[in-house]
Amino acid sequence: MPTKPSTPECDQLRLMDKQRRTLIQFIEWLQEKWRLRQEEDRTDVLDLHSEITVLEFLGIDRDKLEEERTALLEYQRELNEVP
Repeated sequence: MPTKPSTPECDQLRLMDKQRRTLIQFIEWLQEKWRLRQEEDRTDVLDLHSEITVLEFLGIDRDKLEEERTALLEYQRELNEVP
């Protein structure tokens, strides 16, 4: 039987899911308001990638998160192969 990988970043992301979604909604709202203002004032466009910005704000390492997700997929594949 394969050993389940450790996933501290995934666990942290799961615990902070509500805050993450709220922050993404705020950033999307802010971008829309900024875009409208930019069209009126001809100022610079606010360029934020919601998910990346929120993960950084929450202290979640995107590279480690991706490694953990890959490890979980591999773990699941191994489980599927066990008779």
